[in-house]
Amino acid sequence: MPLFLDLPESQVEQPVFKIAGWVAGGSPDIPINVSINGCSVAHEVEESSELAAALPGFAYVRRVIAHGDISDCGAAAGGEITLRFGDEVIRKRISFAPTVRDAASQEVKLRDKARAWCLINLQCPLCSSREMRAAADLVSCCSCGAEFPQASQALNLIAPELRLRSSIVETANISNNPYTPLARELIDNTVRRNGWVLDCGAGARAERIENVVNVEVVDYLSTDVLAVGEALPFASESFDAVLSLAVLEHVRDPFTCARELMRVLKPGGSIVADVPFLQPVHGYPNHFFNMTRSGLSSLFDTNGEIIACYTPAHGHPIWALQWFAGAYLRGLPADIRERFGNRTLFDLARPIDPSDLGKPEVTELDSSTLETLACVNTVVVRKHLR
Repeated sequence: MPLFLDLPESQVEQPVFKIAGWVAGGSPDIPINVSINGCSVAHEVEESSELAAALPGFAYVRRVIAHGDISDCGAAAGGEITLRFGDEVIRKRISFAPTVRDAASQEVKLRDKARAWCLINLQCPLCSSREMRAAADLVSCCSCGAEFPQASQALNLIAPELRLRSSIVETANISNNPYTPLARELIDNTVRRNGWVLDCGAGARAERIENVVNVEVVDYLSTDVLAVGEALPFASESFDAVLSLAVLEHVRDPFTCARELMRVLKPGGSIVADVPFLQPVHGYPNHFFNMTRSGLSSLFDTNGEIIACYTPAHGHPIWALQWFAGAYLRGLPADIRERFGNRTLFDLARPIDPSDLGKPEVTELDSSTLETLACVNTVVVRKHLR
């Protein structure tokens, strides 16, 4: 079974770096593992039509993506990345450019500064008390007695009941979208005034920015605080600006989350929120809601003034067309995919006849893609007996 590591290059130029490779085999059940110096790191797999075409003899061909950090290599000047696919193993030695160690030292300073600020502004996510006690291995509430064990460099403020209520589940998915131009402008303007920014649902940030607190439900390398958006562990009116970029669709209760974002924002502060409208299901790990402009505005218009609500360049409908078309084609058997893929947009835009629903390009679509791209979902509910 072939496998390969494309990235990183042998000499790494950034403290946080991308790991990319691919595997090919006969079954999706073959375990995949990525590790740095023997320690496993979270990874995700992606389909690739180019790789599948280049390796036609294998039923399962996937890209493997992960992220590493200079801290994963300890005090060493470099490290070894290992990709395992079943019994097959490939290794790659890396070293760090001289400037990377200096950047890593600055990363630690900024992380420590953010942690110190968070400890001053903590609030119990269960009872909203400001009476919090923090030790190296435990954060506790002096009012309700809630305890939050600490086991990583990120402050963990997710209580078991919050995890259950917000449907938080373990995931290997890696969200690492870059900042949008508008988000970066808000950060720069806020930090220039020595203000603080909440990046709620930050994902795995490749760049640490001073005075930005990265909040997540996943313990990425860049995460400062583990918390759920519906119960943020910060004092009211503590942040000068708030970001929520491609997050609210993944939140079980976006209205409560939006109220929390407004609660922790200082009067006169600004929120930038991106939420998809026409996008397929993409769980990190869950995907609950897409939103129209009216729906997105309704989350915030009770306690705030809507300055603008519009479709940015990265939300243009052309992205939806590409995403839907690509996902639909990947959900079809190869022979039907080829035939269906040769149809024109004019063919697809004509009215659908009921007889079309019996054609192979409809009946042979796999169940996962059917769920991901569904035009309508139906639920049937029975009320509990008393």
